[in-house]
Amino acid sequence: MTLGRFLTNSIIGIGGLFDPAKSLGMARQNEDFGQTLGVWGVGTGPYLVMPALGPGTVRSASGFAVDSTIYYGIKSLIGIDRNLEHGEAVLAGVTVLKVIDNRHQQPFRYYESEYPFEYDIIRFLYRQKRELAVMK
Repeated sequence: MTLGRFLTNSIIGIGGLFDPAKSLGMARQNEDFGQTLGVWGVGTGPYLVMPALGPGTVRSASGFAVDSTIYYGIKSLIGIDRNLEHGEAVLAGVTVLKVIDNRHQQPFRYYESEYPFEYDIIRFLYRQKRELAVMK
């Protein structure tokens, strides 16, 4: 499904400038390697809170590490940092923006409910959300 969407937008959408796949009924899927591990039967592992990224599990942290490695591997193959005068600084800036965006995409926040057992509630909701995403 994702490959078909990519090919449609690349060919018909003039290299991705337009999104004809959406009008053809090909829904966009935002998935990560942590969800892939869940589909393969890998357990969630202990719950942990990463300071810059927010709540997670060992499985989601492993998935984030794999996603990041692939992302930066592709960036280095393309050579975006070699073609610019300050390429490494640009790549570091992209990394910081990626971390900020990942944290912004995380809907769970601490210290907003003033509930005394907020940690337990957020842990429960986060795990339920991730399990539902794996079951999709």
